Amino acid sequence: MNKMKELFQRGQDADVEKGASHILQEQLEKIQINLDSTKELLFQEREKVKALEKSISTLEMEHNEAKVDLRIALREKKDLDEKIKNQRLELDGHSEKVKSIEDAKKDLEKKVHELEQEVGRLGSKVEGDAFELKEMKTILLDRNNDIKKMEGDSAKTAEGMSNSK
Repeated sequence: MNKMKELFQRGQDADVEKGASHILQEQLEKIQINLDSTKELLFQEREKVKALEKSISTLEMEHNEAKVDLRIALREKKDLDEKIKNQRLELDGHSEKVKSIEDAKKDLEKKVHELEQEVGRLGSKVEGDAFELKEMKTILLDRNNDIKKMEGDSAKTAEGMSNSK
């Protein structure tokens, strides 16, 4: 009779182990699915960061070009200012010619003003994009840490499964 009880108990223990093993296997599969989807999200976020970095690079190039254009325009303005001064001395009696030169100066000043505004706008945009990029990098780092934690938890779960067998 004791042998029957012992055999019955062993059968129940085996069923409990099989049930626990099945539950742990299902949990491991769910964790793997979550890990895979998190990896995909991470990949997508990295692609967004790459696109943002490319956009920032393009904006920086445009900003640098605008700065060069501004320097050229300022140099042109300085040269024109000097020419105006010299021509005024030469052409005291020719007010019409002086007036046309002053109009050219006003146009250049307007162009310089527009270029300065453009440089300011581009600078603000670059700063905004840099801030957004910084936020995206922070999100990426957080997600990387979450993945590492999930991988560590998965490893511990797998280790626990192998130790309980």
